[in-house]
Amino acid sequence: MKAGDIIRIPLPQSDGIVKPRPVLLLKKLPPFGDWLVCGITSKLRHEVKDFDILITDNNPEFKYPPIRRICRKRDMQDL
Repeated sequence: MKAGDIIRIPLPQSDGIVKPRPVLLLKKLPPFGDWLVCGITSKLRHEVKDFDILITDNNPEFKYPPIRRICRKRDMQDL
């Protein structure tokens, strides 16, 4: 695994159920090899203003092809 990879990890939901959810690996943290991650969702209706970051094709920071491919499948239909 490396920074920029998207993986699925089990995360507890608000209802207590643990589900595999997608995350973007940001940085491996020393000394134990833990990862700083960013959660990913296509459910725009759950966006939290001034907290969540919406990534679209128009963002100048949108340079990672793996993210572009994932977002275009079904997620962009909700925009």
